[in-house]
Amino acid sequence: MKNLILSLFVIPGLYASDSVNNEYVEAMRKAITEVYMAQNPAALNGPINAFERIGKAEPEKWEPRYYKGYGLLMQGIMNEQPEEKDKYFDRALEAVDAGREISKDNVELWTLKGFVLMMKLNVDPQARGQEYAVLAMQAFGKALAIDDQNPRALYLMASMQYGSAQFMGNDTGEACGMLHKSIKQFDQYETENPLAPQWGKAFAEGMLGACQ
Repeated sequence: MKNLILSLFVIPGLYASDSVNNEYVEAMRKAITEVYMAQNPAALNGPINAFERIGKAEPEKWEPRYYKGYGLLMQGIMNEQPEEKDKYFDRALEAVDAGREISKDNVELWTLKGFVLMMKLNVDPQARGQEYAVLAMQAFGKALAIDDQNPRALYLMASMQYGSAQFMGNDTGEACGMLHKSIKQFDQYETENPLAPQWGKAFAEGMLGACQ
């Protein structure tokens, strides 16, 4: 499980050179690195608290809300107690929705919301499958409607489609095609935001075996 989680944290290019060099960016980069490097739930408390403080100081920035939500999502994923996972996932959704109040049509925020909903589904698939599968797919659909080239949105939508196709006994070709597209986009996708998310490529590559 730890190796799977750590594969999410491969972030090539996070420190690519850019013209922006201020206290906000540096504070965010430090906390983002701590989130990606955390190997247990407790290690995420520091950066999550940092994002909370930065967000209060920068009320018009969506990135602190995004990464606070991402950190809480990781805490839920890493937590070994199923009954505790929802606590983190619900707080993650609150952070994501706070970010969306600042940046409504934001592909990364919609993608992260879908990811959290997908993880809430996994807490109790039998009871939540129908409701949360629809909610997650809707979130990924909105993300792709905003930017159909975003690699994280493509990967997570492919993951949902693959799981749904397997459950229904249908062909997984469409999902696998989207997965391959997402991996290409991880190498080609460009953004001018030095704090833009860059996680996910290694996790997408880890799914390739299911499509071979």
